[in-house]
Amino acid sequence: MKHRQEALAEYGPHIVNIKQGTKLYEVFGEKTLLVNTFHHQAVKDSGKGVTVTASADDGVIEAYEMNVDQFVVGVQWHPEYMESMNRLFSAFIQAC
Repeated sequence: MKHRQEALAEYGPHIVNIKQGTKLYEVFGEKTLLVNTFHHQAVKDSGKGVTVTASADDGVIEAYEMNVDQFVVGVQWHPEYMESMNRLFSAFIQAC
């Protein structure tokens, strides 16, 4: 699977699979999302207290969360370029 798109950043040609019961799933209410992809590096293993919450079909980790009550969510794509990701920013602002 190619993780370095040639399309403009606001397009999401890459599918990520979101685990139900996660903060990311709560934000989007979807099992899959179309996201952009520009990374040449990826998370190999989650650290202590971190849960993998989304991955690509090839197993590359695409999102993770801390196992805490606060809103600590990391993603491997660039949500700042995609209007469809406004819910992620809104959820973060609401949590603040």
